[in-house]
Amino acid sequence: MAQENDLPIKVAERLMGVKEILTKKYGLRFFDDNDDLLLLPKRFLSKLPDGFTLTCIDRKKVVVGKDEIDDDTRFGLLAFGVVAEQYLELLGVLEES
Repeated sequence: MAQENDLPIKVAERLMGVKEILTKKYGLRFFDDNDDLLLLPKRFLSKLPDGFTLTCIDRKKVVVGKDEIDDDTRFGLLAFGVVAEQYLELLGVLEES
């Protein structure tokens, strides 16, 4: 049985696994080495459901289907992505599509 003190470690391990899947399998990339913002490849923009919130590199939030999202890319990546709190949600969307 896991100790109560092990819970943060288990959460961190799970998050590391999700980050690895998003970066290696789906090609998301970190905006900066010291940042949790994972930038989204353009090919996935059309797969996001209306209401999904993205974060821009300037930290403004936009909502798919509501706000204008510039689809200009650099190295195949949008200037929009997801922060750590959304990694699991995005993984669920991408795994379903």
